[in-house]
Amino acid sequence: MTAAVLFLALFTQGDRRDDPEARLKEALRLRDLGIHERSEELIREALRILIGDPQRPKDLPKYRAALCEILLSARKYPELMIEAGPLRQSPRTRAHGCSLMACAAWKTGNAAEALASCDEGDRAAADPSGGASPEVRRRLKLVRGLLGWRRFETATHSFFCPPDSPITADPAGFGRRLDAAFERVRAEIDATVEGRIEAFFFNDQAQADAILERALSFALPAERVYYARADGAPGFTIAQVVSFFAVNRREKRPPRLPGLGEGFAASHAGDPLWDRRREELPRRALKEGTLPALSDLLARPAGDAEYYAMTGSFVRWLIRTRGREKFRRLWAEYNDLIGVDGKAADLRRPWSEVYGASLESLETAWRSSIK
Repeated sequence: MTAAVLFLALFTQGDRRDDPEARLKEALRLRDLGIHERSEELIREALRILIGDPQRPKDLPKYRAALCEILLSARKYPELMIEAGPLRQSPRTRAHGCSLMACAAWKTGNAAEALASCDEGDRAAADPSGGASPEVRRRLKLVRGLLGWRRFETATHSFFCPPDSPITADPAGFGRRLDAAFERVRAEIDATVEGRIEAFFFNDQAQADAILERALSFALPAERVYYARADGAPGFTIAQVVSFFAVNRREKRPPRLPGLGEGFAASHAGDPLWDRRREELPRRALKEGTLPALSDLLARPAGDAEYYAMTGSFVRWLIRTRGREKFRRLWAEYNDLIGVDGKAADLRRPWSEVYGASLESLETAWRSSIK
């Protein structure tokens, strides 16, 4: 009986090893963590299995599209141009393939090819049978809108701006600001970011509405990309990207506590306006009796300027008074310490384990500091 059970376990385990769907799921999980080499390896293995299985030819486009998205995230543009070719040839995936090739051509400096791919992709997307997703349409629009933008590089960034941007008056000086902000955040959180961060600086929100179709000051951390205004505080979005990579090398995500992540970004904005907000808004709320309980504040999703000022004030105080090392540990271990595997989360444990104090006692000390 035991031998039969062992055989069945080994058989089903081997079965999972040959399961392309399991590989796809894991590859996408690793891509979302910014772990691109292993993600690509898994999806290529899945493709090899499918190519050798005559019963599943219809699955190939889905897996090839996933490979292309991984290559795009990894910035392997020559490989992407090759792998997106079959997608571009099929009527059902032509718009998607064109959007990928447009992006790869633009990123490698071939504006003419990027424009041609955008034109072809738009024609394919207009065909109802083409199945172009909203994301594919947005990508085509984004590439077309950014084609005339200028590109500059620093030690830590590749950044883009329109030709009439105020940044073009002194791109080297602006780049030094980006590098300084990056280093300040990296040192605080002990993160390692491979390759340069890509940053897109719009003149104003109206320009972003026309090209990007969403509000600015947001990041895609796993892709090492952020979008901001030219006159904004770059430290905020830099912190969003860099802090993501403080734990991804352990195949983990940043803390599942919205206010902690947003507070870290707000505490590293590196802008006089943000500095004043962190000082003045919590003090005013405390005086008026409207300062929320810290447990409620940290659990909220991103909000308005007052939210960022308060969470940023707490995180800045926490690092300055309790030290970088403890904050790094809190960041790295928070998700594990609150509990997993379907058990009830213990939201108090991370604070007692790392700081030897309850969140309430930390809150009391923080409130005292802002009187």
